[in-house]
Amino acid sequence: MKKYKASNLSDQYFWQENFDDYSRNQAVDYDNKIKKYPFNTYLYDTLLKNILKDTLPKTSLKILDAGGGTGKWTNYFLEQGHNVTILDISKSMLSIAKNNINSKYKSNVTFYNGSIVELPYKNNTFDLVFSDRNPISHCGNKALSHTAIKECFRVLKSDGYFIGSVLNKNRKVAQLIEEMEIDDAIKLYQTGDFTRSKNQITHYYTIDEIKNELKKNHIYDYKLIPTTVFSEFIKNAWLLDEIVLNDLLNLELMANNDPEITNYGVRIHIIAKKGDKNGI
Repeated sequence: MKKYKASNLSDQYFWQENFDDYSRNQAVDYDNKIKKYPFNTYLYDTLLKNILKDTLPKTSLKILDAGGGTGKWTNYFLEQGHNVTILDISKSMLSIAKNNINSKYKSNVTFYNGSIVELPYKNNTFDLVFSDRNPISHCGNKALSHTAIKECFRVLKSDGYFIGSVLNKNRKVAQLIEEMEIDDAIKLYQTGDFTRSKNQITHYYTIDEIKNELKKNHIYDYKLIPTTVFSEFIKNAWLLDEIVLNDLLNLELMANNDPEITNYGVRIHIIAKKGDKNGI
């Protein structure tokens, strides 16, 4: 029987969700930890790269990394030969992103400080709009979050792809109940909005709500994929050793392809194509 152990990393979450208020030091700390936590490097990144590999065409694309933070995925896209615009609400995060970009890709990347709720681009500009780590959920209440979805599809070219994640309401409600935060759980279940510190709001989605928003934006060609379904049932999953995470990865990959599991994901990734009513 295998024996698993946690890593020696600190027992605390590594992010503060009010990204627009990040100081330079907080942004540096976020960037360092997102790179070294085995949960990210061994599990989450592999799941997302698998989604990208199976979805994107092989040709060079014009990509918007919407809410791109410190540029982890911008770097990935640049290495694959794409041209990338990285947009983020935090000036500090963008400053770190600029330092993270390999100098040989500088001519292929553009940086912009702004919000995904009001994208400063014309209709039909990008081949791919990518929005990972849930900026669509974190940008505000239900109305603002829905506006962010609309904006992402507005700037996407016909036949272009959207790949992004939102947070799962039912999973969060279950977590709050487990933590005996019953009043918060009830409010979240009723509204989908969860108030964080400094009155910052995150909007959590049900599967039906995602489908309705896609339909409102005339998107019929899509797939919903749950990510980190089982691994985050483990307390302090962020601290897990790469050995156990590699084993969990196989289970998570199976869950990606099981529609019945979708409602268990901590987040739900949306893979959508803007165009005719065809299946991906």
